[in-house]
Amino acid sequence: MHVHSTARVQACNIHSAHLALCALRVAGVTQEPSECLFLDDSTSNMRAAKAVGWRTVLVGQCARDSGDAIVCEHADYAVDQVHELRRIMPELFLGAGAGE
Repeated sequence: MHVHSTARVQACNIHSAHLALCALRVAGVTQEPSECLFLDDSTSNMRAAKAVGWRTVLVGQCARDSGDAIVCEHADYAVDQVHELRRIMPELFLGAGAGE
């Protein structure tokens, strides 16, 4: 597994599918965009990542300012904290079971 930051695209966000495609090029992904996993707290960014075929995880299910629940149809998963990734996607962690 390789981890890349969309900051390498030299953009402060990835609200557009164009920027998501640029991120794929920077990461060297040429075959299967679905091999990419995108984690973010922005529903706009989720939409852009999903538009290019990435798997998506919404991190943070409550709005920072209002505390209202965030619902995002473009997120494959939604968690409160990134630390929950091991529970929802144990296959990403070598030798890790869902309960570890």
